[in-house]
Amino acid sequence: MSARLKWHGHANFEIITPEADILIDPWFDGNPAADCSASDIDKADLVAITHDHADHIGQAVDICKNTGAHLAAQVELAGWCQKQGVAREKVLNGIGFNIGARWSSRA
Repeated sequence: MSARLKWHGHANFEIITPEADILIDPWFDGNPAADCSASDIDKADLVAITHDHADHIGQAVDICKNTGAHLAAQVELAGWCQKQGVAREKVLNGIGFNIGARWSSRA
């Protein structure tokens, strides 16, 4: 089986490979273009959230808790998801990640 990309409406995508099922911005419930509901998702290895709008976070927390998926999100959003019940050990780096920044040794 080769990798497949499935669009679930809006910014909600699923990448299916022989090694992993990855959800990006898993907004199912309330998404008029979604082809299924969040409760239909029974397998996910990684859930990635691009930013903290409700139509991108969607049902990420419930999906992570129900499937045991790992969570990829920036630090503040990852912290919020942990407060909603995503286990710390399921969050990449334990705290999420930052976008990055520039650094200069000049004062």
